[in-house]
Amino acid sequence: MTSSSASAGAETSSTSSDLDRLAGFQLRLASTTMMNDLVDALAEVSLRPAQFALLVLVGENPDISQTELCARLSIKKANIVPLVAGLETRGLLKRAPDARDRRIQNLRLTSKAKTAMGEWKTRVAAHETRMLRKLNPRERTQLLTLLAKLRDGAN
Repeated sequence: MTSSSASAGAETSSTSSDLDRLAGFQLRLASTTMMNDLVDALAEVSLRPAQFALLVLVGENPDISQTELCARLSIKKANIVPLVAGLETRGLLKRAPDARDRRIQNLRLTSKAKTAMGEWKTRVAAHETRMLRKLNPRERTQLLTLLAKLRDGAN
């Protein structure tokens, strides 16, 4: 257990509260616990969760535009510019103008990012295993299905 997840667990009480019956509040607590552990898992490779997500999507969708990334990651356009610039400075992303519309910047992983992606994904998989260890495979699938329903229902 990481220091951040240990402190979150130490604050848990067995006393029932009205908050225990609020799905949004429980999702927020679970999200905080998951994200704290993910931050710890990626810290040794100097990545933040948003950077990892962006790099995975670019790897899966070479020549994706920054606008499409914003939509897929639910990030505001103003926030993606420094994120992309930082990854480009680190030699993990490269930008190229779109062949049809030179105003559009398409993104690709560099060979450095492609080489490191396996390690990054291994770290995230270990994080997922650690954090979801109390769920059996059917429950994990059910959790992802329910979360997708909640996410899609908001749109």
